[in-house]
This record gives sequence, C-alpha cells and structure tokens, in this order.
Amino acid sequence: MDHIYTNVSYLKSLIRVVKTIEEHGKSIIVGRGANYICQHPGSLHLRIVSPFKKRVEDYASKEKLSLHESRRIIREKDRERAEFIKENFLRDVSNASDYDLIINSNTYSLEQATDMVLDAYEMKTGLKTSNS
Repeated sequence: MDHIYTNVSYLKSLIRVVKTIEEHGKSIIVGRGANYICQHPGSLHLRIVSPFKKRVEDYASKEKLSLHESRRIIREKDRERAEFIKENFLRDVSNASDYDLIINSNTYSLEQATDMVLDAYEMKTGLKTSNS
C-alpha cells in the first residue's frame, strides 16, 4: 500500500513542479511525461529517438560495458519509461501523434536538430527565438 501512496504522491509532486515550470515559460523539460502534463498552446512536444543498436553501442562505450550488458540495461530502461507513461498517463510513449516533432538523432547532427526544433517552435507559436 505504501508503494501506491508513494507513486501517487510522486506523480502529484511531478505534475505540480512541471506545471510551475511551464507557467514560467522559457524552459525545456525532458522526459517524465512532460508532454502529457504541459498543455499550454505554446508548448512544443518533442521526442528524440535513435536506433536501438546505436544506443546500445554508445552506452557500452560510454560506460565500459559489454554489448550484452548494455543491451540488457537499455531494454530495461526503455521498458521502465514506457511503463511509467502507461501507468501514470494511460498513454503509449511510442504514439507519434503525442508529439509535435520526432527527431532521429542518428540521422541529424546536433546543430541540424537544434535548427529543426527552433523552426518548429517558431512555426507553432509564431514567436522568434533568439538564435534566429
């Protein structure tokens, strides 16, 4: 029973904090279902993806792990993230229509992805960003 209370308490706190950040604006909130919490018309909902194999290789290299161990950890983290969204927001994290823009980080450089995000934000909100 404590587990359920802790989850509800955590979720209420998470929503309160994310909503406060959203109200202040000019922020980037990564993960934890922020795209389901933030409903302001000026919010831009992004998903950054990368092929599983690339994520496994990168993580193994960064953490000095075997590919086998890295694969296990990446699968577990993917499962945990998907379950968090499903349990708390009743959504499927892989539903593309829940995002304004999905970018494959294996296809585009960081600079290209940044330009796409800034352009998408300007198109959605009509507001110019300082990098324009």
